[in-house]
Amino acid sequence: MKGRLAGKLTVVAVLAGLIIHIGLGYRLGLVIAGIAIAAHLLAGVVVRRLWRRRTPT
Repeated sequence: MKGRLAGKLTVVAVLAGLIIHIGLGYRLGLVIAGIAIAAHLLAGVVVRRLWRRRTPT
């Protein structure tokens, strides 16, 4: 279930990124894409840390 949701969110994010990239022009689209990638990585780190605290090791 989580994998299916993650897959759908990934597709939506890619499509939104393409629309923004095409609509705003090449340079601004690349800047926004870079910010989105950085935010995605940061969110992944935060979620991983929270998940490790939640589950006993």
